Amino acid sequence: MFLQFCAEEMNHRILAAMSLLHILDLLSTFVFALVGARVAADKGLDYGGIAFIAAIASVSGGTLRNVFLGLTPIWVTDPWIIAS
Repeated sequence: MFLQFCAEEMNHRILAAMSLLHILDLLSTFVFALVGARVAADKGLDYGGIAFIAAIASVSGGTLRNVFLGLTPIWVTDPWIIAS
């Protein structure tokens, strides 16, 4: 009984950590998009250019990291990255 309780408690902690990691991943993607948008706005681009540069900036860093590590880019497996 005690071991089952410990296993359930460990599963809850793992899920909480994964959800925190997922939230931080989405937040960092959003922040990179803001930085890209700010740079594009400083260069005088219109709204379409700002949106394009923001989208490229938000997914490019993680995509390059995953490609170099031989992993699937996160935006392929998690559509929330594109939504953020």
